[in-house]
Amino acid sequence: MNTETYSVLTDFPGASLGLFNIVGNQISAELRREAVLPADGFLHDYNRHFCFGLRNHSEVYLDLEVSINGGTQDLLSGKDILLFTSGDLVDDFEQTSLEGATDYSRSHWFEIGVPAGETVYVANYMFRPPEILERRLDRLAELGAALRIVYGQTVEGRPLVSYSYDKGDLPWILITSGFHPTEADSLGTEAVMDLLASNEKLNLLASFNVLIVPIVNPDGFYRGFNACNAHEINFYWTFLEEDRKVCPEAYHLWRLIKRHEPVLYFDFHAYTFQGPGKHPGPYLKPLVFYRTQRLRKVVRRITEKLLKGSNGHGMWGVLTYTPSTLASKITKRFNTITYAKYHLRLRDGAAYNKQRAADVVLEAANILREEFKDPRCLLTSRLGLRRHDPIRAIGSRMTEFWGLKIKPVLRRQKRRMFS
Repeated sequence: MNTETYSVLTDFPGASLGLFNIVGNQISAELRREAVLPADGFLHDYNRHFCFGLRNHSEVYLDLEVSINGGTQDLLSGKDILLFTSGDLVDDFEQTSLEGATDYSRSHWFEIGVPAGETVYVANYMFRPPEILERRLDRLAELGAALRIVYGQTVEGRPLVSYSYDKGDLPWILITSGFHPTEADSLGTEAVMDLLASNEKLNLLASFNVLIVPIVNPDGFYRGFNACNAHEINFYWTFLEEDRKVCPEAYHLWRLIKRHEPVLYFDFHAYTFQGPGKHPGPYLKPLVFYRTQRLRKVVRRITEKLLKGSNGHGMWGVLTYTPSTLASKITKRFNTITYAKYHLRLRDGAAYNKQRAADVVLEAANILREEFKDPRCLLTSRLGLRRHDPIRAIGSRMTEFWGLKIKPVLRRQKRRMFS
């Protein structure tokens, strides 16, 4: 078989693959890499995903074998791979059952067939073609009578789009997704927009306005980046809200948030191909970061409800409150209740993830509605002098110091003792 029998496609919006080599029916490729930048003492390396096409130029069916980052059948045997494929770029990729294996990190191996004269696209995540996704979201916004707002531009000049469900003088809920384009977390925001386009919307809009930003990082979607904007800034972990040149996405989003002062914030993310140790559920920031005992009581109640829905699975620890994230900054500035991240899990399927996303937003909103006539009473702009709570401030600083300074030293000492 010569190399002209088929070709590897990486020239479509969202494609992602590094250097590759074709020998007969075998393709050896590397993951494409983007910058890994430090944030709050951590290196967040998201270089784990691929998406490319295979075009069969022949008149016979081809069975191809693909190795990513040195993955082999023998080396990875016993670890099932999660793959998504499509015959075109007009809709979401669908989960498929191909023979393959993975180390749940960077090495992958699989076999794939391509019919004569056809093209098959494959990814190790649910690829959502960005242009198609944008049109779908616009249609849902129209059905839900939402106002489409362009609140800024990306590094490469693409519009930053939000959808506003503004019913008057009501508190705001903010919902985002798409910081990390390969995670298909836009399923979560799409689910809420589905809800707001249905008869069930009164369950939410009777008491709250809703602001949705489904694609926080458009350049990342079009470039096929794992986590970064066009300047290769992972601005989930390094939210540069004052740097308009390097990260206009964060700069403009922060100013949009300041105009609305949300009482509740959900930011959806998704586990993609990770192993059985990854479970859907929320990041749970320590209560000490919230002002007033009353709010902490309500956050505890919401958290208990969300944990019940995720079978007790959640994320605790320092990564839930690192100070450079939007989730930390929005609480520090506005006293906003945050579940950022709320992780979905692609192994559970699109339908389940969408239902779970809509449920968690409704569950949290319902508790706020039961507890407060107007939850805006707990925003810092309404708290007056109570925003300067010295005991809480000391507690939050001590929590950050312990998690970011002391614990890393103890971990290093422990490794030295047992190495």
